[in-house]
Amino acid sequence: MQKNINTIYRYLSFADVCRLFSNHCIPMSAPFSQNDPFEFSIILDDDDSLYEGVIKLSEESKYGITCYSETATNLLLWAHYADKHKGVVLGFDANHSFFENLKRVKYVDRMEQHGSSNFDIILQKSDNWIYEKEWRQVWEAPNDYYVDLVYFLEIIESI
Repeated sequence: MQKNINTIYRYLSFADVCRLFSNHCIPMSAPFSQNDPFEFSIILDDDDSLYEGVIKLSEESKYGITCYSETATNLLLWAHYADKHKGVVLGFDANHSFFENLKRVKYVDRMEQHGSSNFDIILQKSDNWIYEKEWRQVWEAPNDYYVDLVYFLEIIESI
């Protein structure tokens, strides 16, 4: 898939950067632990399969999300995701095979319900968050919610 982006940025706390360099793993979050309390909310209707899929994501907590941005200079992102400006932003090579499942977040004024797969709901956010310019990866998550990144030094472009 052509992503039309060469560098993708991850805002991290200093503790998570230390964990990345010592254990070669990057943090992910559970789908229902995002900053936006309305994210992944759905309207109940005739489409029980979508509802059941979202409930499955919630109950099993077997999926994790890693989030990135197109920008390294947004002050709100530094405040929200880089430990109130005390953390670090890492730039990664978005064309590396590690990012083959990287998808752009779709910002919408109303959350779409029909015709979506269960994972499409993870890739949409309210357009109030458009300043984040977010991209996501969805993973099957172990209990500790960290993605093993054994070749992380190959893909880091900037700190």
